[in-house]
Amino acid sequence: RGSSDPSIAEYNVRSIGWYSTVLVAKDTKPVTVPNGMFLSQSVINVTRQTHRVLVLNFRVRYEDRTHVPALIEDFEQYLTESESIDSDAHPIRVNVTANNADHLVLNVEAHAYKVDLTLHYKVRSKVLMDLMDLVEGRTGRVAYPTEVFLEHPLLSEGHHASANIIPFSGAAVQRGGAR
Repeated sequence: RGSSDPSIAEYNVRSIGWYSTVLVAKDTKPVTVPNGMFLSQSVINVTRQTHRVLVLNFRVRYEDRTHVPALIEDFEQYLTESESIDSDAHPIRVNVTANNADHLVLNVEAHAYKVDLTLHYKVRSKVLMDLMDLVEGRTGRVAYPTEVFLEHPLLSEGHHASANIIPFSGAAVQRGGAR
């Protein structure tokens, strides 16, 4: 890992010889690479990795913004108490990182202990679902993407159908309400 050359990035090492190295991708196709290539490339040995970083983003509706400080505390407490998260060696970060048109973005960063990838995905899924439960417990529901449609008062029944939709702030406005 770590190569800027997309032809050999994200491969696993099958064997290392005197003159070449055999790499294998997820599709199991072996690629033989001259060892000289590694002299000018950075190589990351993920087998020596001690943790996997979890980065999760949650949408919080503006009408639920008063719950954000409590959500941050709930998230930090949950992650600190989780047996899958190493909160002693690495900080847990929970912050509001963006304000979008219809929601705030709550960013969560934590380091999970390194386990095989299949188990890691299970840990990640459990943490994600548990944090969503905390959001629903505080706010009643998670924020979903929304789109607002406005009715233009100047449109009348006699206008052509293509004139009934008016662009508005990146969305469309349709005569007669939401579409």
